[in-house]
Amino acid sequence: MVRYHNAAAAPPLRNPFRLTARWLAGRGRFSRLVLSVLFGLLAVGALPPPPLVPLAVPAFVGFLWLLTGAPSGRAAFATGWGFGLGYFAGGLYWVTEALLTDTESFGWMVPLAVPVLAGGLAALGLLVAVGTALADSDNERARTALQAGEIVPLARVLSKVEELF
Repeated sequence: MVRYHNAAAAPPLRNPFRLTARWLAGRGRFSRLVLSVLFGLLAVGALPPPPLVPLAVPAFVGFLWLLTGAPSGRAAFATGWGFGLGYFAGGLYWVTEALLTDTESFGWMVPLAVPVLAGGLAALGLLVAVGTALADSDNERARTALQAGEIVPLARVLSKVEELF
């Protein structure tokens, strides 16, 4: 075993979270889209039944790591849509079961229901992704507005409500 007396001579520690974040951030277009869909499907595991809530942590952290590596707004747009597509496609499986109660009338809708609904609702993932991608430029503006008193912190609002009631 090698002991280092000088901390500068020791090799840097390899943080697995940092390595994973860099690996996810460096993905190309297609793999970024596939991974975002998979992270969306993983996030569905946090929904009941059975609620496996700890699955939400790697799903959303992985999604955010993918967003941080998005080279452009268009890439962030696609990443958000992929996450929303996976999340809503996995979460809306029950719609097809409801349509199968009367197969003669609604059976033709089964192959279309989940993809169309999930594709449309994936626009919510787009909003989150584009907002996150543009957040770096807004941080300084928000900090300046808060210091100027233009924005009231939530803690102050809640303490005032508590005093009144």
